[in-house]
Amino acid sequence: VQTICSVYYEFILDNNLFDSTLQIIMLFSFSLFRSDDSLLLTNANYFEQALSKLCYSNEAVERTWSICTQNYDSNEGKFFFVRAIAVSFANAPDFYSEKLQQITELLKEGILSNSSLLRDASARTADEFVKFFVFESDELSLTLVPIVVNACRNNPSTELLIVCSRLLYTTKKTDDFFDTSYPILMSYLDNGPPDIQSASISCLSSLARWSTIKISVCFDSLLQKLKSIFDTETQTNKGSLIKKAGIVGSST
Repeated sequence: VQTICSVYYEFILDNNLFDSTLQIIMLFSFSLFRSDDSLLLTNANYFEQALSKLCYSNEAVERTWSICTQNYDSNEGKFFFVRAIAVSFANAPDFYSEKLQQITELLKEGILSNSSLLRDASARTADEFVKFFVFESDELSLTLVPIVVNACRNNPSTELLIVCSRLLYTTKKTDDFFDTSYPILMSYLDNGPPDIQSASISCLSSLARWSTIKISVCFDSLLQKLKSIFDTETQTNKGSLIKKAGIVGSST
């Protein structure tokens, strides 16, 4: 399927085969979807490269949007939708710029899902979304930050924390979210596994970088925590968190 889409994408669209081809791609993805998989390990996103080639025009993107909205009721349908959007941003920016509100709502719903795979896919798409639509990124970030912070509290993952860091950095208004996000991130530094600790440090860097008021209250406790990380990493000869902790220190 991927080879056919990559080589014969113009033929597929010119001969009215697009809808049936997309349905086949979608069904394969649905069959591979496992709700609790990680985005790193899943095969349900196998279609991304082929779909980015197949959706080479506004017409193709519009057809994809239409078909995805008809298959939106399940988690696997939402998963396919958010990743289909992600791989075709660059192919139809004008089309998607008119759909920003609908996409934001779709991402919010995915991030709050009970499926870890859909949450992470939506977070990854949100990150790419904000980077791509740079002129609208501040407004988009302000809308998504509370949703992502809440998801990080209830279902932490590296994907969610990475997009949280991006959104906090983009808003440049982190004092508005400091009271809700800071305790969560600090708790992950104390008790999280290494990947969560690392992603939390990135979030703290973004939070500290643009805070003008709230960071002063937490300054001493944050520096003590960073010092503790330096000491622990040095003693264990790991060093994986030292560079990131140093970035937070310089941000404060």
